Amino acid sequence: SSDRVMHDLEQLQQLHSTQQQQPQQQQARCQQQDPQQHPYPQQQSQPISQQAVAAAALVHPQLVLRRWQELLPEREFRCFVAGHALVGISQRDPSQHFPQLGLPGEVAGLRQQLLAWHADKIGSSFPLDSYVMDVYVPAAGGPVRLLDFSPICSTTSTLLFTWDELPYPHMHTHTAQQGSAGSTADGSSQDEQEQQQGEQQQRHAGAAQAAAAAAGFDGRVEVRVVQHAGMILPGARAATGMPIDMLGLQDSFE
Repeated sequence: SSDRVMHDLEQLQQLHSTQQQQPQQQQARCQQQDPQQHPYPQQQSQPISQQAVAAAALVHPQLVLRRWQELLPEREFRCFVAGHALVGISQRDPSQHFPQLGLPGEVAGLRQQLLAWHADKIGSSFPLDSYVMDVYVPAAGGPVRLLDFSPICSTTSTLLFTWDELPYPHMHTHTAQQGSAGSTADGSSQDEQEQQQGEQQQRHAGAAQAAAAAAGFDGRVEVRVVQHAGMILPGARAATGMPIDMLGLQDSFE
């Protein structure tokens, strides 16, 4: 049910291909000629992490279908959870302005309803203590519907929040490192970098819970909605879209 399902499948296919090619590549390296005959070794592309390849071998894609239902986009919300506590709620589609969400008492009612629902239906029963979940809140006052869960990672959109505004310390570190170069100054490998990132996430595993408890998020969860047209953000497809006029460019050059 991922919006990036084709990207995920293509990446998984690439990892599987890499796993199949590794024995041949290892054999080819063993059969290379004397390095003295090749004083200038050829530049090789960045190797794929062995950890990622091993993990991909355990992944078997499954097609999961959900019953189609007509859902009003203004009633979909993304909830951020840290330390098993609800810490933020955002309008699921920030590319639109829904005036009905600005009615008196609407936001306060949503906050109370989602706090009560999360405490009653999920609480600390979910295996992860920090995660993101998308929910649907019927306008007629019906029961809240859980749509899906998402991990706390760079591919999960914070919508009307930023990572720095949410109590996820390891994502603060990730945001600060996004502007740095792909290779480290000390020449560490990709495996070493991933190991360091894993150690950082382990160190921060309980930090989100402590931050949420210290700030008292469970008592004053902020609900963010697009209050006017000036707050509208580009849609998820805008980053990969192009003007429809460009579709005929290739034909015009032929």
